[in-house]
Amino acid sequence: MRKGVLPVVLLAIVLLLGSWAYSLSSKTRTGISAVKAILVQNCALAGCHRASVSPPAANLDLGTGRFPASVLDVPSSQIQGKLVDTKSPEKSYLLAKIKGTAGIVGDRMPLNRTPLNDTQIQEVETWINSLKSQ
Repeated sequence: MRKGVLPVVLLAIVLLLGSWAYSLSSKTRTGISAVKAILVQNCALAGCHRASVSPPAANLDLGTGRFPASVLDVPSSQIQGKLVDTKSPEKSYLLAKIKGTAGIVGDRMPLNRTPLNDTQIQEVETWINSLKSQ
């Protein structure tokens, strides 16, 4: 190799790896922000899961000031189980309601609105599953 080419190649590799690592950590940091945005936009609406409604539907406030505390290891008002079960994420009732899983009480959420799309559901599911390792 020509003198000076190796340092340039090594620098390019370091920059690419650094960019890739930052992208992974950025996705982890933004997971909760993305889920919050999805829930606020689709669920924390007037007449639904917003504190301005007294009380919010199912006593679940998904407003920006209450999430995620309003769901983490909080018992469901509809079944024996937790809204988001940090020890057993696969049992999280919030996800079952969003997916419309068999066995839920009542209807799929969001009620009387277009269901969340596959990408949004995957974002919520990924965030819930990530809680187990924390």
